[in-house]
Amino acid sequence: MRNMIIVPVVLLALLSTAFAAGDECRVISSGDKYDCCIDDYNLRIRDGNVILIADDGRRTRIKITDDYKLYIDGELIETDDEQKEMIREYRDKIIKLHEDTRKIAMDGARLGAQGAGLGIKAVASVINLLSPNYDSDDLEREMEYEAQKIEAKADELERQAEELERQADDLETLQRKLEKEFRWLEKKSRL
Repeated sequence: MRNMIIVPVVLLALLSTAFAAGDECRVISSGDKYDCCIDDYNLRIRDGNVILIADDGRRTRIKITDDYKLYIDGELIETDDEQKEMIREYRDKIIKLHEDTRKIAMDGARLGAQGAGLGIKAVASVINLLSPNYDSDDLEREMEYEAQKIEAKADELERQAEELERQADDLETLQRKLEKEFRWLEKKSRL
């Protein structure tokens, strides 16, 4: 029965980690549109394009297209091969992080529903206690077995969430390099 307590605790820990990692993050996602506000940027994904709008007083708009072209405030920025590779890596990492986050969110929702289902099943199984062939040990074994399956899935989700955190850290490092390379938040005349 202790696993029935562990599963909700693990899920709460995952949620709190996700919110802590995102600081002030709100996510709006539907189909091929995705909006997220993290740190000093509003992030949008539209039709394969990554759009960052800096919260810098000027609202600098950085767009990376699905063919890895960089636009800053609507102006195409010429890039050499090394810069283009950094842009490609950055865009692809954002897209992958977005896709992985959506998958974990869906898996977490399904796991939560399974946990709720386990509670309902436990209540329904109490009726079986009226049978002379079923006792509280049977009920506990049955619930323990189901809880172990859910706990195993929660452990996998936790592992995936840790991987997401690593991806986000890598993305942040790459973003700093790009900001330095292109001086996103400085005057465009330097570009």
